[in-house]
This record gives sequence, C-alpha cells and structure tokens, in this order.
Amino acid sequence: MIIKYNPDLLTYLNRLVAADTHSSSISRRTFTQGQSLINQGDCPQWVYLLTGGIVKCFITEENGRSYVLEFLGEGEMLGELELLTGTDNLSTVEALTDVTAYQISQDLFHSYLLEEPHFNRLLLQELALRLSRTAQRASYQQIFPVEYAILKVLFLFTESQPSVSKQNLADYLAIPVRSLNRILARLSAQNLFTATTKTALTVSRERLTELIIAYH
Repeated sequence: MIIKYNPDLLTYLNRLVAADTHSSSISRRTFTQGQSLINQGDCPQWVYLLTGGIVKCFITEENGRSYVLEFLGEGEMLGELELLTGTDNLSTVEALTDVTAYQISQDLFHSYLLEEPHFNRLLLQELALRLSRTAQRASYQQIFPVEYAILKVLFLFTESQPSVSKQNLADYLAIPVRSLNRILARLSAQNLFTATTKTALTVSRERLTELIIAYH
C-alpha cells in the first residue's frame, strides 16, 4: 500500500508526552481492525497520532461510493485539519490493522500549537507533504491514460508488500471495481501479475517497472 509515516512527529510527541503533566488531556487508545477512529460528518472531539498499525482515510459520497484519500501509519496525525478549520470531520478513518494511537484533547492540541514551535514546524511540514502528494496524484491521474495511473499506483502500493486489495485500489483511483477488472485483464495479458484472486492481486515488480518505463 501507499502508506505514509512520520517518525519525526512521533518522536517529538513521545518527548512531549513524557514531559507533560496533562494526564487527563492525552491518553493511549487501541482500535481493532475494522473499527473507526473518526467518522465522516461528526463533530471532531480529538486529535489522534498513530503509534502503531495502519488506517485508511476515505470519503463516502451520497451514492455510497467511497474515495480513499490516504493510507497512514506510525507518526501520522488524524483530525488536525478539522480542528484548524473548525469544520466537521471530512472523512472516515478506519483501522486496516489493529491500531494504537495517542488521543489528544482539543485544548492540549491548541496549547501545543501556541507553545511548541517545533511541533508547529513538523505539523506544517506534514500538511505541505500531503498537499504535494495530492497534487502529484492528481497530475498522473489526469494527464496519463488510466492504465498508466494504475501502474503507478500499483508501484507505490507494492513498495511494502507484493499483494494489494482490488477494492482499496479501486477506491484510491475513484473508479468502480468492475472498471478496474477490465483494465486489469488487459494488464494481466502482459504478464504483470504472478497471482490473482477475486479480491487481491500479487504483482511482479520487475514487470511493473518495465511497463512504466515503456510509457516514457
């Protein structure tokens, strides 16, 4: 998967937590696979910083279709945009694995913003990186054929593991699974996959690299 991590922010927050006396304003939480940390449309209550596991952030439209924004791992922060903008939760955040996280109160989050310049800098860097990733993703989805977009996303998805969920891939590309399957059938004829099931793909990284290069 295209999983984002932020070890610097996690290290710094660990340091703040160790020195902090606001024991009632921050706690450690555990979420099981499939459990929601944040629900789209709800009023934000907390900010979370992931200390373990992987989550999926996605928006569900009125027609029931979902669009995956990010896959996030250790050190990534959740819910900070809503507190900064004063809006309801933009997306749902669901645990793809068992997850551990710091749960931080709104008051403590705002006090960190006011009193911790280094925390501010790390948070701004994170927000800038997310904006940059979104722009890059939009560019190759708009400029190149959908087959190339799928190849690029598969390359990123399989950096950490060879197998990828078809549903997560379709949601990330904002296309129906049926449309994805038609394109995958064409790519399969080019020996891209070493194994396929109804729900998952196992990709040949060597062949994937060759096909991406062929587009340039």
